[in-house]
Amino acid sequence: MRTWKVLAAVSAGLLLAGTVAPSAGLAAATTKITSLTVPAEPVDLETSPGAVIRIHITDSVGVDPGDPIDTIDDATYLCVGVPGSEGCYAQTAHLVGGTPQDGEWEFEPFVATRAYGGWEALRLHVVRLDGTRPWIDLRSLPFPRTFRTIGRFASFFAGQSPLTNQNTTIGYGGTVTLRGRACWIDDHDRLHPIGNKQVRVLQEDQTEPVIDGDERLLTTVVTAANGTLVVTVKPERKAFRLYLMFDKGTSTDGVRYRDGLMYTGRVDVKVGLGIRSKPTTLRAKTIGYVEGNVNPATHAGQNVYLQRYRGGSWRIVSSAVIRSSGRYTLAVQPPAKGTFRYRVYKASDALHVYNVTREFKVIGT
Repeated sequence: MRTWKVLAAVSAGLLLAGTVAPSAGLAAATTKITSLTVPAEPVDLETSPGAVIRIHITDSVGVDPGDPIDTIDDATYLCVGVPGSEGCYAQTAHLVGGTPQDGEWEFEPFVATRAYGGWEALRLHVVRLDGTRPWIDLRSLPFPRTFRTIGRFASFFAGQSPLTNQNTTIGYGGTVTLRGRACWIDDHDRLHPIGNKQVRVLQEDQTEPVIDGDERLLTTVVTAANGTLVVTVKPERKAFRLYLMFDKGTSTDGVRYRDGLMYTGRVDVKVGLGIRSKPTTLRAKTIGYVEGNVNPATHAGQNVYLQRYRGGSWRIVSSAVIRSSGRYTLAVQPPAKGTFRYRVYKASDALHVYNVTREFKVIGT
């Protein structure tokens, strides 16, 4: 059952006591609160499902728990909020003893939205079996209504670089430098550093925006005393994302915080492509050879292409299969006398994005 946020659950018909009088034209229907129980000790949200509140209700017609699927006002619910606030969170009701006319009702466990919170049971919205829906103001009743919850503060990386929407392109063997500051956030949105914390750097190879366990660990780093970190990694293949992650923990002054996460945009790694030797002059229409290497050698069996610049674009004039060593040999043949511009091209695949060499010239004589 979900928890609804009720921004203003105020009615002109609210009474200052725990009894609600009948509406005009109806028989004498009454609703009375005979007991209200809230947790006496702070509720640890890590060891319990939430704060459980019980209310004993007697109603001459009978209380209906209702169904909040379409609107929360179709259900009997308890408003729990910050003391002094009209806004509240709605906790739906379950009959745990007795009858709808005289029963003990338990409300959905309240899970705080703040790590260390003080809360108050404010109002009760009742749906009767005859369809009438009175409000009961709990604030003047002679029962304890306030309680506290203990949880974990949220955490994140401030000053992240690269940002989530920034894609990075590097050559094979290149590096990416990640920066951030691990922090937890208090109830007033103030940042507090998480120092001396181990952070994992993970690479996600698949195009999937969720962490599902198939990520690869690249390295680990420990944050400085002020929470900052700088780490340089060398992705061997293209990545959908790089993650920085740390586990939940407790600060030196005893504050608990949740686990933290940041991620980058896509990291494209270009295949390594080089030329070892090439001719500079050849007789027109004779064949020479361009030799080079592709890194890594896992691309063996794929093709590289020799392109010649002609008519405003690069066009393929020959191809060669990459050998198991990563080497290739391409045939080059100037079609006539003159100077011709060439380059070597390797297409993208699942591991790396395409790359081209610098152009070079062959003079046909």
